[in-house]
Amino acid sequence: YGASWIEPTGLHPNLGLEIDNSKPPKSGEECRLYAHLTLPPAVFADRYQFTDSLYLASKNLSGLTWISSPVDLEAPVYAEAAKVSSLLLELAPPRPKNETWTAEIPLHLRYLKPSKSGYAEAEIPTPMLFWGCEAEDMEGRNPFVRQGMVVEELLPGKNVFYHLGLADGESSYKTLAAPVLSTEYEKYIELGTSLVIMLGIGWVMWKAVQVLMRVGYGSGSEKAVTVGKKKE
Repeated sequence: YGASWIEPTGLHPNLGLEIDNSKPPKSGEECRLYAHLTLPPAVFADRYQFTDSLYLASKNLSGLTWISSPVDLEAPVYAEAAKVSSLLLELAPPRPKNETWTAEIPLHLRYLKPSKSGYAEAEIPTPMLFWGCEAEDMEGRNPFVRQGMVVEELLPGKNVFYHLGLADGESSYKTLAAPVLSTEYEKYIELGTSLVIMLGIGWVMWKAVQVLMRVGYGSGSEKAVTVGKKKE
């Protein structure tokens, strides 16, 4: 399988997966295809995006099996709340065929530190894809298979795992150019922002002075009290 960013990326990139076929490794057993992602502080996933079945179906996803918590959705990358996170997604492969198919994983970028170019690089490890197949008889399990792996902890029970290999030429990391504030125009932006704020405050104060000049301070309240007494 292979992975790549879907253009355009922006602050809400989608990671595309391309799998060479959708045929499970064993027939006659319950097998599900999973993607395990480890995300650095610069990238995070929103758990609430994986609750819409129609949205998931459009991206060939079945659902969210597990996600680390808590994940602060608002923290910039340089805040203490921005931490490494991980998630386990179940993919929705089409009917068993020997044809290439794709899936998309929606992710989000945090606010990164400004740079002179207006872009900053963010990279994530290429997701790990594997089939998890239920097995009733585990006595014949290979003793040389590594025990206590992360996927075994996230999918408890009697499961046999079959890991997919990366396609030739695929990198173990995926790099993304993220848009950030350009320091080249930082002074002009600060000056313009301050000017707009001052003009806004001045406009509000001028409108308040116009109201005072026209009706006077507190006259509206006195008039309301007078009208109320006449009605009584």
